[in-house]
Amino acid sequence: MRAAAKDKRKRLRQFRELARQRQNGLCFYCRQPMAKAGSAAALAAPMSVETIEHRRPKCRGGTDSAANLVLTCRACNTRKASMNETAFLAQLSERDHI
Repeated sequence: MRAAAKDKRKRLRQFRELARQRQNGLCFYCRQPMAKAGSAAALAAPMSVETIEHRRPKCRGGTDSAANLVLTCRACNTRKASMNETAFLAQLSERDHI
């Protein structure tokens, strides 16, 4: 494996650990508990698996910087798609109030 690929994997692993601690294991958007990929909890509830999400999508000018990355459950990551964060949070808020 190339050194650059190993370095990227190491940085992503470190980011996941820091974000998991910062977010107390909860999805950044819906605040539900997330499961680590490959765990028994992930097998039982695959949409709760943690994923790395760009707050500002790359297709809208976002970057891979730590400030633009958060951990989300797979369900929120899938629903947000390429929406900007403000629009997605408004959609979540509407859903919660119905």
